[in-house]
Amino acid sequence: MSTSIVCGYEGRALANELLAVAEPGADSGRLLQAHHAAWTTLPCVPELAACRHHAERGLALYDPVRHVAHKFQYGGHDPGVCGLAHRGLVEWLLGLPNQALDHVREAVSLARSLEHGPSLAIALNLNSYVHRFRGEAAAARELSDEQVRLCVEQGIFP
Repeated sequence: MSTSIVCGYEGRALANELLAVAEPGADSGRLLQAHHAAWTTLPCVPELAACRHHAERGLALYDPVRHVAHKFQYGGHDPGVCGLAHRGLVEWLLGLPNQALDHVREAVSLARSLEHGPSLAIALNLNSYVHRFRGEAAAARELSDEQVRLCVEQGIFP
């Protein structure tokens, strides 16, 4: 079994624990982050439909004003951008190419409106994947180039 799958199973267990802890209190921020943990972990297992489900549930809770501090508190990026981008990537893998493109584009648009470099870098990256999968090399290259420029300009390094 590959390392990513093992990590995915462990991550899934931890995400399930987070969901169990977050549900009783019904705090939208904690619950959003529990879904965030699930949608970023489940593609590694892979449980694509469950990933999409958690992205949808998390995005339903997301409010860019109420959850503005989340990009600084949890993972260094905006959960709305991340949810849209991951949802789009997973929709491609589930055979929904038009929905995939809509959601990764929406992620980039949201990231631009938030003016948060790390969130934009994630959105550009996953958007470029969808374009590559669609066979749109020029669009993928343009997005990748923008991501590299952004990361260099803002000192964003993996």
